[in-house]
Amino acid sequence: MPSGSEGPPRHIDLERREDRFIIYVRDTRELIEALSTHTRQLTFPNTPVTRTVYFGDVTRGLPPGLSIKARSYERERLPGRWDLVSDSRFEFLEIKRTVEVSQTPTPSQHRRTDRAKSRSEKTRDTMVEILKLSGSILGHSTYKSKNRKPRINLTDLMRVIGNPKSTRKTIDEELYIHLLETVGPFEDFRWLPVIGTEYERTHFVTLDDQYKDVFRATLDTRVTHYAFDTNGNEHVGVPVGTEDFSRFEIKLDEARLTNTELGNWLDQTIVKFRAFRIPSKKYRGMTLRSMYQTRREGLRNELPGFRVYAEFASRPVRYRDHEHYVNLARYIQSSKTFGLYHDEPHLLEQHEHYVQGTHKGLSLKISGSQLDYWRDRKPIAETPIEIFREDAQPVTSVPLTSRQDFDKATGVAKMKNRQSHYIRSRWFLVEHRRSGRVYKVGLERRIRGGERPNYFVTVEYVGRARGRPLFDRTPIMKDLAALFRFLRRDPLLKPS
Repeated sequence: MPSGSEGPPRHIDLERREDRFIIYVRDTRELIEALSTHTRQLTFPNTPVTRTVYFGDVTRGLPPGLSIKARSYERERLPGRWDLVSDSRFEFLEIKRTVEVSQTPTPSQHRRTDRAKSRSEKTRDTMVEILKLSGSILGHSTYKSKNRKPRINLTDLMRVIGNPKSTRKTIDEELYIHLLETVGPFEDFRWLPVIGTEYERTHFVTLDDQYKDVFRATLDTRVTHYAFDTNGNEHVGVPVGTEDFSRFEIKLDEARLTNTELGNWLDQTIVKFRAFRIPSKKYRGMTLRSMYQTRREGLRNELPGFRVYAEFASRPVRYRDHEHYVNLARYIQSSKTFGLYHDEPHLLEQHEHYVQGTHKGLSLKISGSQLDYWRDRKPIAETPIEIFREDAQPVTSVPLTSRQDFDKATGVAKMKNRQSHYIRSRWFLVEHRRSGRVYKVGLERRIRGGERPNYFVTVEYVGRARGRPLFDRTPIMKDLAALFRFLRRDPLLKPS
């Protein structure tokens, strides 16, 4: 309900382009004040907390190109764990898919003059360039098609997405057709709650009526991510990370806002606050879930302080090719030397988006609210395969709490070879059947700047599940070479 009144139930909806930006924690209040010149706030004091559950499959992860989530609005935040049972109720079930993607300019395309610049101006120019890089991958228009089924409990929700044909007589025809078109192709999914988010959201709508149907924005603070474990009909979510920044999300009709007063003001505001584009809460949640599930295995790292891995180029694996990962799991199980670590294949994934450059022999990496300085990786073997060693921790890591922190950070203004990077990695944990050593076997999609995507198979040592730790890299390198050769024989992975 809007602030200061009871009002009707909340319904704020706009399906247009979606852009997501990071606002550093010490800049959040200033952004709210800046937004007041063109927008007004909508708050819901009786239910300020939003909770969202995302549904997927243990083996296949979240459905590609499709977001299936249930949302509820609450008065208070969770005390710790998040329990879902059969009669847990949600305000609505939302099924959203991407229907069009087209490249558009980033908002920070401003010409620089040739006059001499002060240090602060040069830093600002550098940041504008970095913002361009940040937007070059995630800055495309993402249009969504959405349908909702309101007020539903968990049991009914699972039936709707697990067997959409069973709902034919209980929902309207438009929603039924949408279910068949979106959820229908994933009939082999075993749907379960996978991740969840909890946050406090403020809505912003335009003061100018001419833009009321083409723009809205939200500011999400204290976003906490949860990973769910399932035991029978009970699903227990545990917190796996809280974001130390705010998320500013804009939905707009790009064609109708371009070169308007509101559109130009939005561009200027994004540049002023040095607001990097960031992946969705969904992908951040999946990344944190995967890190948590790997840590909880308690694998003993015999090479502490380093990552040791090998890789080779593979044929393209699209995110939509969910069956590819099922086939990969089957192929791994056919090995006499290696096998899946879990009885059932658990597909894990990680999404990284960052801007990287170099300064005085170090790599500078800006990702989320962190500025990290790294040493370069080094090859530690060239035969029979090339194996790399990389630091597990950066030389130093600087927390970013305000856009002003960039002015103080060493080397940011003088970074060379600045480039944006996006990496999507999906993997299984694979165990050596005799030694108990565990490895990540994954498929990665990498985008660098505006280049075409490149695809890789990666094999990385994680730790030892059984046996006495030897702290010797020799057997690990032998395992990496054996896994490498085994995977290269898979015809589905060979470069086309």
